[in-house]
Amino acid sequence: MLKRKIFDDLIKWKDSLDKKAILLKGSRHVGKTYIVNYFAKENYTNLIHLDFENNPKLRSIFDGELDLGTLTKQISLKLQTEKMVPNKTFNFFRRSSLVSACTHGCNKFNGPR
Repeated sequence: MLKRKIFDDLIKWKDSLDKKAILLKGSRHVGKTYIVNYFAKENYTNLIHLDFENNPKLRSIFDGELDLGTLTKQISLKLQTEKMVPNKTFNFFRRSSLVSACTHGCNKFNGPR
């Protein structure tokens, strides 16, 4: 893999004590999804990948209550995944700009993990 500065930035984010949801912006088709998937595979046990572009049904996760418990339950139900484990599960919301409430909802994942 070509070494990218963003990977080092993601490692710093992972090692920080007070994690905040991060938003990667950039042109389409430049490798954002690739680097996030690679980072998650190298640093986490579980990867939960919500792709709002290719799976529009996932957008309804953010239709109701936006507390952390409700969001994690909705994600687990929609994807039929195991329970999210703090510090072991990486949540990747791809094309979150398609869901207006997603940015607010993602902030519920902020804090020490």
